[in-house]
Amino acid sequence: MNDHDVTREFEEIERAARRTDPAFVRRLERQVRRNDQLALAVFALLAVGAVLLTVGLATTSLAVWLGGFAALGASVVADRLRLHLLHRPPEPAAGDAPPRPDPTIEYRRHRARSDK
Repeated sequence: MNDHDVTREFEEIERAARRTDPAFVRRLERQVRRNDQLALAVFALLAVGAVLLTVGLATTSLAVWLGGFAALGASVVADRLRLHLLHRPPEPAAGDAPPRPDPTIEYRRHRARSDK
């Protein structure tokens, strides 16, 4: 299956969804639009923060540097909000321990193996 086939298949699914459940499609489009807006806000805050930090360090202006630091902090908060709205857990930071497996799943696997 090449890229053209996948695109055509996706468009057929989208047309069918628009016919059968237009409210769902509107909610999905609204969520995509919100995600795009928040991603743009995160990028803008990162860019402004980087510029203000650089200018603050070059001019030794504490107020400008603190403004850049605040913009970088706000970008982190905005990105966490974006991930929360998408119902995605944030990616672990470098050096963090891997997530621990759910003990109930491990218990069920063990029980399934021992029942055989």
